[in-house]
Amino acid sequence: LQRDKTNLIWGKCSKYEKVTVKIGTFKRTFTTGSSGSWSCSIPAFNSGGPYTLEIISKNTIVIKDVVFGDVWLASGQSNMAYTMNRTQNYALHNQSYTTTGVRRMHIKQVASQSPIDTVTVD
Repeated sequence: LQRDKTNLIWGKCSKYEKVTVKIGTFKRTFTTGSSGSWSCSIPAFNSGGPYTLEIISKNTIVIKDVVFGDVWLASGQSNMAYTMNRTQNYALHNQSYTTTGVRRMHIKQVASQSPIDTVTVD
């Protein structure tokens, strides 16, 4: 998550369901509205971690190894589809990413006529 900034997380559950969000020393409990959608602002954290993010309701989600740092998003047209594993010296670069704490994820492309609030990570 982005360091030194408030981070918004969100989800859906049953309407009027009690939800608790916990990470580090932060804990917030609230009740969803009639739509069951919820959002929670996590206050700014300094760079570091790892932390465990817990979202507790009728179902509990635990996300381990959460870190705060600099988040970079890249998007574009077809030229952005050129993946790192096709580059020269990929093995060397890939090794340096795993030893320096750099994390990468690829979000699967989907077409939509309206905004979406979920993604699939490859």
